Amino acid sequence: MLFDQGELGTHEQFIKAYGDQPLGKFIRSIVGLELQAANEAFSKFINNPSLNAAQIRFVNTIIQYLCTNGMIEAEKLFEPPYSEISANGVLGVFVIMKLQRWSQ
Repeated sequence: MLFDQGELGTHEQFIKAYGDQPLGKFIRSIVGLELQAANEAFSKFINNPSLNAAQIRFVNTIIQYLCTNGMIEAEKLFEPPYSEISANGVLGVFVIMKLQRWSQ
């Protein structure tokens, strides 16, 4: 629909300039997310009493990233700043939680 108007260029020109990505992903990468909306979306998870401080910090770091960039690729969860919370990234933070539950 956007490209039918002809004023924005063609779909092919869009792909050449921005890559072949869904429009929603492209828009979120430009405008990001509103911090309050992201916090609300994650609030139930973050307020889980079984989360430890590192896990909450990890999730808050994800929220900040989402607000700035709109979305996150899974491989980013193993790179800084996530690997600064745990050298193993997301697996080092959340696998521990599963292991603690199984050992009880």
